[in-house]
Amino acid sequence: MILEDFVKSAVNVVWYYPVVGLCLFTGLFFTLYKTFFVQVRSFGHAIKLVSGHYDNPDEHGQITHFQALSTALSGTIGLGNIAGVSIAIELGGPGAIFWMWIVGFFGMATKFVECTLGTAFRDEDPVTGEVRGGPMYYIDKGMGLYWRWLAIFFGVFTILGSFGAGGMFQSNQAALALNKYYNISPMVTGFFLSFFVGAVILGGIERIGKVASKIVPLMCIIYVVGALFICVTNYHYIPYVFQLIVKDAFTGSAMFGGGVSTALLWGVRRAIFSNEAGLGSASIAHAAVKTDYPIREGMVASLGPLIDTMVVCTATAMILIMSGNYGAGMYQTVLPIEEKQIAFGKSWRLTNDVPENSNPVQSYRTDQQAVELFVLEEPKTRKLAMPVNLSEGQSYRFAYFKGSGEMQLTFDRENGERYITRIGEGTTSDVSELSLYGVGCQSDQEWSFCVITGDAFAKGFTGSVTFSPKGEAKWYLDHFETVDKMRGIALTIAAFDHFFKNFGTVFISFSVFLFALSTMLSWSYYGETALKYVFSRMQHSKTSINPVTTRAAFIYKLCFVVVIYIGAVHSLGFVLNFSDLMIGLMVIPNAIGILALSGKVHTMLQDYMKNLKAGKYQPQ
Repeated sequence: MILEDFVKSAVNVVWYYPVVGLCLFTGLFFTLYKTFFVQVRSFGHAIKLVSGHYDNPDEHGQITHFQALSTALSGTIGLGNIAGVSIAIELGGPGAIFWMWIVGFFGMATKFVECTLGTAFRDEDPVTGEVRGGPMYYIDKGMGLYWRWLAIFFGVFTILGSFGAGGMFQSNQAALALNKYYNISPMVTGFFLSFFVGAVILGGIERIGKVASKIVPLMCIIYVVGALFICVTNYHYIPYVFQLIVKDAFTGSAMFGGGVSTALLWGVRRAIFSNEAGLGSASIAHAAVKTDYPIREGMVASLGPLIDTMVVCTATAMILIMSGNYGAGMYQTVLPIEEKQIAFGKSWRLTNDVPENSNPVQSYRTDQQAVELFVLEEPKTRKLAMPVNLSEGQSYRFAYFKGSGEMQLTFDRENGERYITRIGEGTTSDVSELSLYGVGCQSDQEWSFCVITGDAFAKGFTGSVTFSPKGEAKWYLDHFETVDKMRGIALTIAAFDHFFKNFGTVFISFSVFLFALSTMLSWSYYGETALKYVFSRMQHSKTSINPVTTRAAFIYKLCFVVVIYIGAVHSLGFVLNFSDLMIGLMVIPNAIGILALSGKVHTMLQDYMKNLKAGKYQPQ
């Protein structure tokens, strides 16, 4: 518990200003100044490079441009796009997606700079001929010995980041999906993921490149096609979705417990987790490419955030929002309260004459009926009561339209304990008992959901709830139900199933396993490369072929396999916070390095573009 609290506090410190500010600044700096929209200017040429038009087998390196991009994308396209987007919407509201777009577009220029430097300053092992690169190499070789400590700092946190973001988070979400929908034990999922990863990572980057180049494109195509099919068949929702995303980005109106700053924070946080622009990790994969022109690999790498964030993350976000799975919609129905279970006071009645639903993607009414409070005087029978039976951790939700006034909710346990909360006049959720909390109770003159949760329900609740107006009030109520909050991958699966029955349950649950596997393969290589750098520098050796480094690499692989299992059986909260902390600590030294070396990239880009226009480079 002490460790979890420390990690959570550290994440808040690292991410609140340093990381968010650095990522936004570097993206803007490189786009507007050092490269002048290179992500737009070089787009066509980057497509030709990926297509193999300029591949030359005689150039230095180990894998093709396409394999390098696939390997890097296998480390980014995956659960960050599926589970990460739902987490961003859960914690930052739909507006977080807008800030993911911003980071994605400007991050294309950041990724260009990182991967150009990663290729330009890579090392070739004199014994094995293996090519290695990444932030630790361009900080060390580009900035000089005085800055080697910063490169080692990056290397250490890359190793730890591979354990968190690359191992634990992936297995955690895969285990969650398979357990929820197929009742497969997290221990079983953890074991098989550990086994498969352990079998593959012994083959090195060549095998990873071959595996990734086959798995990633197929999974990505099927996933995006499925999302596009849902979007096309529900095209009438699309304008509303974009309107909500943009509005919420600057108001925070569609989220709980936060505002614009929270949407910005979580948008940037999940975008970096997803596309790794600013993180520097992708340059480790791109550095292994067969090319003698570093600028080329920078251009290829700039396509990563476009595919990852602007396409795949947006597809996920569209489905989540169109299904209504945001805000109080993250709470999924477990048991609705039937009409016959409701005890009506004389001031309440069922009516068909109810206000219109202003939100097209969330349904607040049952069979176009609602319960109406229609008498504004103060008779003794103004209460509306019904039984409540909540299992451990469940919550109580209802839909409401508040015309005026305040409503008191009284929860009575069978043992006589009483809990009270109020919603209404002049407040979003005026809690009179600390053991109950109201979330989403904010809207006036429009339909909304209100979720009541808190300590009183921690071990379950059996009793009744009574609605009673305070003073003059005009309310409509409906959708009384027991709910469970869905998080991460489970929420995305439910969103797909909402439109395309069993697509989420079957395809996404299956692909989650493969997405997690491909991401873990890439991150194991990132961590191993960082470890070899750290040990070679500590021993002042130019080769990683020595007993100490070889033994350390083997131990690292064993540890990586073990943390995969740990992530599968551990809680999401700690796994997510640990992953975010390590990623945040990787961003800081990488940002310092790419800013310090940006002048070199600017010169290389000018020379390359000049020669390209002059026809010096011809397709093979």
